[in-house]
Amino acid sequence: MLLLACSRPAEQGREVAKVDDQPLTLEMVRGMVDTTRGISEAQVRSFTNQWIVSELLFQEAKKRGLENSDDVVKKVEDTRRQLAIAALLDREVVIGAAASVAAVDVEKYYEAHKEEWTLPGTLRRLSFAVFADLDAAKKFRTEAIEGNGWIAALQEMRTANKLVSNTDSMFYTRSDLYPPELWKVAQSLGVDEVSFPVKTSSEYFVLMLLGEYPEKTPAPLVYVEDEIRNRLLIELRQKRYADFVEQLRQQHTVQINLTGVAAGNDSLGIPPE
Repeated sequence: MLLLACSRPAEQGREVAKVDDQPLTLEMVRGMVDTTRGISEAQVRSFTNQWIVSELLFQEAKKRGLENSDDVVKKVEDTRRQLAIAALLDREVVIGAAASVAAVDVEKYYEAHKEEWTLPGTLRRLSFAVFADLDAAKKFRTEAIEGNGWIAALQEMRTANKLVSNTDSMFYTRSDLYPPELWKVAQSLGVDEVSFPVKTSSEYFVLMLLGEYPEKTPAPLVYVEDEIRNRLLIELRQKRYADFVEQLRQQHTVQINLTGVAAGNDSLGIPPE
């Protein structure tokens, strides 16, 4: 809002509001609102009301001479400085680090720290399909077992508009699998086995167990891969940052003079602690 209030001149286009001689156009609204899923009239109205208040406050601040006050100018420069530094680090540290974490690095880290991934409880990897009626669930199970497999059966039921929803290859513990009766069914399945339809309050579930990992055993790599990748990214960014700063130090003359500061010498304007 503050950035928009300070922007001049206004974009050409349909005006949706105006404060004195400063217009708000629909193009400006679209430029400041997330339109990836479209933009509703309610969003435009809400943004317009916020903009009017912001513009009124900005105009009053200008009238009082605050726009170019020393305090505002300093804050603008501080913000510009921080944004420039952030842009530099994003280019030199963040983006480069993200592209540098290879799958082999994740695997090596996993193997070297397996004890950190010990499971506190049983973990199961499941796929399940949900149906509104029992006949559709039974037909799906038959096709998944005797036909062309789970994926083909899903597509067939989706085409016939019989599939309510499905989830493929997800990890679950007892506490996060809902409804609870699904966990009991999962306990009785062997790997790659497809369950009979399970009736819940209003739907029928068909499950397939893809993997089972007992309590106190290492979690599978795919389960902890994102966490490992994030750890490696942090470490890599820290190293890239340190290397980049050192590289800059070599290109500049850096002088430090803190003589007397630790002794409480106030000649530098720093009072003793």
